[in-house]
Amino acid sequence: MTDLKITQQELENRQLRITVEVPQQRVEREMRKLARDLARRYRFPGFRPGKAPYHVVVARVGREEMLDQIVEGMAQDIYQEMLKTLDLEPPTPGSLLDVTRDPLVYEFEVPLPPRIELGDYRSIRVPVELPKEEDIQQLVDEQLETMRERHRSWQTVEEPVGYGDLVNLSIKVTIDDEVVLENDDWDFMPSEDEYTLAPEFDSNIVGLKAGDKKTFAVHFDEKSNAAWRGKDGVVEVSISEVQRQVLPELDDDFALMVSDADSLEELREQLAGQQKALSQAEAEENFERELWERVFEIAHFEFPDSVVDEELEMLLRQQEERIKNYGIESLSEFLRLQNKSEEEFRAELRPSAEERIKQKLVLDEIARREGLQVPESEVQETLDAVAKDMDVDDTRKVDWNAARESLVAHLKRGKALELLYAIARGEEVPAPGEHDDQATETSEPQAEAMPAEAAHENLGEA
Repeated sequence: MTDLKITQQELENRQLRITVEVPQQRVEREMRKLARDLARRYRFPGFRPGKAPYHVVVARVGREEMLDQIVEGMAQDIYQEMLKTLDLEPPTPGSLLDVTRDPLVYEFEVPLPPRIELGDYRSIRVPVELPKEEDIQQLVDEQLETMRERHRSWQTVEEPVGYGDLVNLSIKVTIDDEVVLENDDWDFMPSEDEYTLAPEFDSNIVGLKAGDKKTFAVHFDEKSNAAWRGKDGVVEVSISEVQRQVLPELDDDFALMVSDADSLEELREQLAGQQKALSQAEAEENFERELWERVFEIAHFEFPDSVVDEELEMLLRQQEERIKNYGIESLSEFLRLQNKSEEEFRAELRPSAEERIKQKLVLDEIARREGLQVPESEVQETLDAVAKDMDVDDTRKVDWNAARESLVAHLKRGKALELLYAIARGEEVPAPGEHDDQATETSEPQAEAMPAEAAHENLGEA
């Protein structure tokens, strides 16, 4: 039974504002306890150690100074007593908002566990749309054309000049009987969209062959990039060479040139296999995205900001570990290279942290409703694998208690995730409460990765 006077007010986002008034008698008891302690630790003239009276200690030290120590020293004990009295288990530590005296009143803000209302997830169906064989072959054809484009080459042709050809010619431009341009080795590519020198120039070159000569009048309009804008002139050209980009033949030689395939047929098979794998991965990604969108539509979430902050810290640690694999020493160095502040980076990651919390809440709720269990053998098998990865010889020498609870939760989430995928695909699944306790193999990478991540995270903290 507590002598604290506690009042509470529920706030938005699963938080409580709690005021705790401490009885004056309790404050006085703490004051006298502190006075005895001070009397033992410090010398008071005229008194043996520990024998100075209460009023002497207060007069010497100061009541306000002693109250400051009492207020600070009692805060944690009062907080824990309050939690026990209200039967609260906050997911993250609370915060002290304010303290007033006479009477002594603490004001705390305490996060409540997240809450979820989940609809009928068993009615969700999300089709996995895989491309047809003809679609795969079309993608292969397009990829082969792209490869041919990358290996195109310039070849001299005897055919008439066309737009996009590379033309070598001699040119002389005369304006008002004055030669303003003369070049015997001039290269240019006729364009149908962006003319050279003058609108008439490109069109007059098209159709000529190597060895042809031609004289024609031009008008250098105001949009011309020539120095003679607004003037009329005469152009004389003599075509020396015409080159055209030629695509390589699509044959076995081409396959040998661009790949390790021995034939064009083998190359097509390789590309088809790659396209199928890419299409499968894209289909799975679309499936997962649409599934979670559908799940979130039938769910209502409430969780405190502190839970998001905690998840965000985990994301930041994971990001820092990833960037170290690329040779970047720290997150601060990465942010410097990105010209980005940590506050901006946190703001970018926060939606991901919120989504991860929602996913965990959904999977935990599914595991609860379905009665999913994790056999002890599966837990131990995972712990042994983590220990081996961490180079621990004997798992019995490690205190796994800090990791076990989190690991079991993640293993359950893996099972719930596998079940949710199966439901969304329309597969036949056991009724709630009738699931096999034995671990089942899953092809979903999330279901396999979560337990190991959780175990490493908790073992590191332990």
